[in-house]
Amino acid sequence: MMQDRLEAVQDEAVRLEKVLASLSEELNANPPENVEDAQKQAENVQKLLDTLTRYEQELQKMRKDADVKDRQQKEIRVRAAKTKQEYDQLKVTYDKEFKEDTAKLQQMRARTDEEAKKLEPGLLNKYKSIKQHCTPPMAKLINGQCSGCFMSLPSATLLEIRNGSRIVECDNCGRILYDAGE
Repeated sequence: MMQDRLEAVQDEAVRLEKVLASLSEELNANPPENVEDAQKQAENVQKLLDTLTRYEQELQKMRKDADVKDRQQKEIRVRAAKTKQEYDQLKVTYDKEFKEDTAKLQQMRARTDEEAKKLEPGLLNKYKSIKQHCTPPMAKLINGQCSGCFMSLPSATLLEIRNGSRIVECDNCGRILYDAGE
């Protein structure tokens, strides 16, 4: 926008120079014959000077605005460079941690796969089924309540959990329950 306005002001300045040149030629060719003609010529020149003064002020404002924009742009470049440097440092740390954590995750998955082979296939399928609708699929028994949904359990269910004779699911949320003391 500033560039467009600058071009418009420059075009207007060229036009005013032509008008001034034509007035100058007219004055030289036909000097004013009386005071009234001289006053009209002076008024025309004054109008031109006023217009030129307005354009000059506008150009000064545009220069100030351009300087402000330049400073802002330099500040943004400096901040962007700092941000890029910080990003690069964080990226190196992230990549290192990601590599380490990926290795740990692979070890944990291998261990999980080994442990899964030891379980009954039906029990593992039940766990995977519960995991699809509840996360986590298992919940501790705390003060006679399921720690997943915080519902109190009947005393018969509590006895079954404490005896450990079979896998017990919460009647409310469906999670596999285990005793916090075990």
